Amino acid sequence: MMKLKNNLLIALVLISFFAFLACDDQKPQAKNSDTETMNSGKLTVYCDESLAEKLDSVVQWYKAANPKVEFTYKIDNSRAVMAKLLAGEARAIVIGRDYLKDEDSLMKVYKVQKHQSMEIASDALTFFANPDLNIDTLNHAQIVDALTSPNPNLKASLPKLNDEPLFVVPAANSSEYANIMSLVTKGKKLNSKVKILKDYKDVMEFVKNNKNAIGVGFLLNSIGSPYHKLISIGYNDSTGKYINPKPVHQAYILQNLYPYVVKYKVLLLEDRKNLPFWFAAHMSREARVTTYLKNIGIVPTYAKFVLIKED
Repeated sequence: MMKLKNNLLIALVLISFFAFLACDDQKPQAKNSDTETMNSGKLTVYCDESLAEKLDSVVQWYKAANPKVEFTYKIDNSRAVMAKLLAGEARAIVIGRDYLKDEDSLMKVYKVQKHQSMEIASDALTFFANPDLNIDTLNHAQIVDALTSPNPNLKASLPKLNDEPLFVVPAANSSEYANIMSLVTKGKKLNSKVKILKDYKDVMEFVKNNKNAIGVGFLLNSIGSPYHKLISIGYNDSTGKYINPKPVHQAYILQNLYPYVVKYKVLLLEDRKNLPFWFAAHMSREARVTTYLKNIGIVPTYAKFVLIKED
């Protein structure tokens, strides 16, 4: 009889244990807040300060369309933004330049592959002047000499100038400076006559207030300004053919008839279709975004253009 009682007790304990497990399985499971989908999760994006102002609307559209994304948006100079990506601290960055020479070298040393990227748009690195400066066109050779020669003498080829103009550029950590070095001077250092300011806003303000200044910046930021005139630039193309100066306009960027074309893009830490990937897709492919970028005067990568040639 005692043995039967013990067996019954063990059976009751086991039944209670399995019943507890069954009840526990039926309890609603707490959702993992770190679970990520194409439109939910946590995402921090770092943006190049040279692009941030004009891309702010695009970012706000992303936030509004993805309320389940815990989104953080930080702005800094291009050097700092790229450093976040290379250190693995950023999953996505928006930037207006390629890797710098030292960044590329470090990646090779540590066997880091180039990052997956999505191109947003093409734009122009522009040279712009105070409207009172008596210059409307320059050629590539004149610009290189003015930026790199120890004793630049633009007046010699442009006798209508009263004084040698002062070239003004954003700081070395900027995307503009990086593109000057890669597209214009081809690695040659700038001479001591070039004035270097903090960022593109300081450059634009300086040119606005100085009649003898020529600034360097992105068309994105200078287009439509009544205080700055864009300088048309002549150059020799890759075949050696001379291309006459054209107005600085998206149509000529699109036709490869402007010498200094820059690319805006999103670089991704990981090459997979995760939350940062879908953010990049929004920035580069969303119809509303491409229309907006086209309307402000640059060339969205995924927009459709119809060029009508003049007779």
